[in-house]
Amino acid sequence: PGFIEPEPDPEPEPAAGWGLVGEFNSWGGSPDLMLTYDGTYYVINDISIEGQFKFRKDGSWTENFGGPGDVEPYEITPDIETELVSYGKNMILPAGIYDIFFDDVNCRAWFIRK
Repeated sequence: PGFIEPEPDPEPEPAAGWGLVGEFNSWGGSPDLMLTYDGTYYVINDISIEGQFKFRKDGSWTENFGGPGDVEPYEITPDIETELVSYGKNMILPAGIYDIFFDDVNCRAWFIRK
């Protein structure tokens, strides 16, 4: 039998929608953790994020949200509403498992510790 040329790997699909990017994935070196839209918020459940991170849209930096203020990283207080700003500071969470709710229209998020 003759040699069969292997099929090339397909190009990865670009991320569509909002995801989390940060130190945990080399700032996009591996795919973003994608959030699911529930009709009100973008949500990701039972997640542990180590290091600094941000929200970004479609796997690019064209649209992204981070923490307010001048201090980086912005330390998130779990279980209360967090104000976000477009092109804001990198954020960091205390260690733990979280449900994350992101409201891109009103620039806010909730990081609910499990």
